[in-house]
Amino acid sequence: MSYVGNSPAEIYSSVQKQDLTGGSGTSFTLSYPVTNANEISVFVNNVRQEPTEAYTVSGTSLTMTGSIAASDDFYIIFSGLTQGTIAPPDGSVSTAKIASGAVTAAKISSLPTGSVLQVVQAVKTDTQTFNANTYSAISGLSAVITPTSTSSKILVQAVIHVGASGQNEGVGGKLYRNGSEVSGARGDAAGSRDRNWFHAGEYAQTTSQSPSTPMYLDSPSSTAQLTYEVYCRAHSSGYPAYINRSEDDSDDNRRSRTISTITLMEIAG
Repeated sequence: MSYVGNSPAEIYSSVQKQDLTGGSGTSFTLSYPVTNANEISVFVNNVRQEPTEAYTVSGTSLTMTGSIAASDDFYIIFSGLTQGTIAPPDGSVSTAKIASGAVTAAKISSLPTGSVLQVVQAVKTDTQTFNANTYSAISGLSAVITPTSTSSKILVQAVIHVGASGQNEGVGGKLYRNGSEVSGARGDAAGSRDRNWFHAGEYAQTTSQSPSTPMYLDSPSSTAQLTYEVYCRAHSSGYPAYINRSEDDSDDNRRSRTISTITLMEIAG
């Protein structure tokens, strides 16, 4: 049979019940405040009582006209609190109907494998000089991310502009996570060769910079806050390494000041 109007929907309703069995007298306290006696149904020994005649209410105070015995089966139904819910059809909720911030981490983590869940980036615009052959952090080139799932992977991408001293002085760089080097983001052990995430500036002129763009897909297996940093060193003492500038940094429009970045992407696992 046809009908006029909207299609029927699956509707569910629920009410709240308060059991007062065991109490006695005429005065009782309700679990929820009500504005008038018609908002609740009062039952004594499963017999419904007449509103305003058998009882009155004021906020959370219930006053019975007759005295209740402790042996009476005494309970309240809060009919005024009845809530109806409609289950929307699959695929019917649009983006406009979802409030900002309403999608929880549990829903985000259910996205297909390979989905980008979040992106953070840090940008270093100032310069920095490394004078020693020991690794230390590039200031300002660190980014913080908190994975939503232990199965997520973190894609680390960096763009680092390096100036070196002399034509044959390379600059090594490493990737650190929470203060420790990421062991997978480095070359294998081969004699006295350094094991780095990137190497730049080996044949750089004193007026040039070598951009390095290392990338690594990390598997931290963690939902704790993670801090990724880039560490760097000079090739040897007396031959400094420069970040975001060349060795010759004279005030000349033929010289450049650049930026370096580190970008973190959480990838659904």
